[in-house]
Formats: sequence, C-alpha cells, structure tokens
Amino acid sequence: AAAVTTASVAAGAATSKTRPTTDLAALRICSDVAPLRPTAGQRYVILQSWEHAKMRAIKRRSPATKVLVYKDMASTRDDATRADVLPSGVGYRYANRHHPEWFLKDTSGRRVSWASWRHNWQMDVGSPSYQRTWARNVAADVRRRGWDGVFVDGIARTMQYPWYLDGRVLA
Repeated sequence: AAAVTTASVAAGAATSKTRPTTDLAALRICSDVAPLRPTAGQRYVILQSWEHAKMRAIKRRSPATKVLVYKDMASTRDDATRADVLPSGVGYRYANRHHPEWFLKDTSGRRVSWASWRHNWQMDVGSPSYQRTWARNVAADVRRRGWDGVFVDGIARTMQYPWYLDGRVLA
C-alpha cells in the first residue's frame, strides 16, 4: 500500500471547455520512500487512516495544506483488522457477518478479489445500503480524526476490466 500520496493542484489548467479551473490534480504515489516533508507548495496530501498522527506534523509545517484520508469505495480488505483505521469505508468482518450480499460474485458464485490485491474484495457499490454505510463510516472517521476531506478510490466505469478480475466474469 502507498505510504503517502500527494496531490498538486494545477491552477489555471484548462478543462475540455477551455475554462480555467483549480480542481485538476496530479498525483504522485509514494511507497517505501522517506517520510513526506510538505512545503507550502503542496496543496493536498493523502494519507491512509492509520497515518492520522502525521497530519499534525504536516499542518505545523504547512498550515494551508489540505490533508485527505484515503478510502477505497469499491472494496473491503480481509487483512485490515482495526475498524478505526480502515483503508475502506466498510470493514470485511462487518460486511461478512451482516451483509454478505454486498460482496460481488463471479459467474461461479465465488466472491471476487482484485487480481493484483488478493486481500481486497470487490463490493457492490450500487447497493444503497452499502453506500449509506460506507458514507456514514467515512464521515465518522473524518470527524473523529479531523481530516480536511476524503480521497475516494476504486470507482470505475466498469468493474469488468481484465486486470481487476484475472479472467473472471462478474455475475
């Protein structure tokens, strides 16, 4: 997993309609690197929930930097055991016990993990009850830790990409 991800907003970048915008971001994903030392030029930093203690140091060095918490919406992880610092919005144990219908299945009826991340299980992001639970849990983490916002990952136009499924087909 990425230790720290930073985002730099490209001020004045053109959109498809050639109007200036400040919401276009370029991400640099860092894993197994030295700790981030943000400067005033870094407008956004994205941390995993378990890295919440780094937020205070970042804010001391660069008060204007927005620190976002990373949350995967499309999967839950069976190797993430602490409910208070999940990389997703719904814990595997909770979903497995209370809402097994949230797990996506292949045409053989087996739950589907990401091809490259075997501990990440694909979830039914179209389920209104999943969406509500995910949003409630993520909002609670934001309030509890004081994050400036959320970086939502894992949502794609389709989950049928071959690199996600390793040749399997969703039911």
